[in-house]
Amino acid sequence: MAFTPPFERTECACLECIAFCHTMPSFLIPGDLFSIIDVLMTSGRITTRQGIFKFLRASKGAIVGDSATERRYRIETITPKLENNKCVFLTDDDRCSIHTVAPYGCRMFTAHMNPIEGARRSMWGLKQISITPAYEQLRQKLIADAGEAEPFTSKEDADANGAP
Repeated sequence: MAFTPPFERTECACLECIAFCHTMPSFLIPGDLFSIIDVLMTSGRITTRQGIFKFLRASKGAIVGDSATERRYRIETITPKLENNKCVFLTDDDRCSIHTVAPYGCRMFTAHMNPIEGARRSMWGLKQISITPAYEQLRQKLIADAGEAEPFTSKEDADANGAP
């Protein structure tokens, strides 16, 4: 199964884009995990593949809709953890320490992107997640290890939670 995005990587380090690193680090797709593990092992930040778990969290993900059925559902995701109100991979000078292998949701979007292009990219990434059972297994391990998942913020938010 190929997880190579059919899009060009984006590059922006303006204050508006970096603000996302402080509030909501974006989602990984299935292929991201191995690249991030390799970079963290090479840099000595982890010594085993399981060490990646201290850097990730189970996120409530995104609500998507099926226009044919008008049904809304959630695709739950994995994101970098927030630590001291910023992405665990963000350095003190607001640079990404894993920039070369940044998660899909970080490397394929900017705050300035056309909303239609952003939705197209988002749906492609979320589809990769929804067709990969091992991704949900990893998400469940993160929940079991942490004892919780990211909380829902509203009833509507919680009602959209469900399998596609």
